Amino acid sequence: CDVLVPAALEHQITEENAPCIQAGIVLEGANGPTTPEADATLADKGVLVIPDIYANAASPRTSAAPFIRGPDELTVVNSGLEEIMSVAYREIRENLARHPEMGSLRIAAMANAIEKVARSYLSLGVFP
Repeated sequence: CDVLVPAALEHQITEENAPCIQAGIVLEGANGPTTPEADATLADKGVLVIPDIYANAASPRTSAAPFIRGPDELTVVNSGLEEIMSVAYREIRENLARHPEMGSLRIAAMANAIEKVARSYLSLGVFP
């Protein structure tokens, strides 16, 4: 297949089965479906792994919308979702380009998340 989407359980792509993956892209639908060892194997093979932290980002926003404001809210949510996800992906790619030593979109995404939380805390005066 072109795109493999592990979407059920964590740790499904392992050091043992990663060499057998022939897909060019792994889009992580589940939380933590790829072990760190498998991540390294996939990187060595040139497989693009779109990490769960990014791939699942839209889920809470769209899942909660019908309960917050009703079913019509989903249209409003979706109208801004593409831009939010595009900006987030661009930020992750730019971070990885600036810091190639990170080695993967997963680490670049985590670094972006940590930086955003830190900036938020600083702006709130949580840290001196």
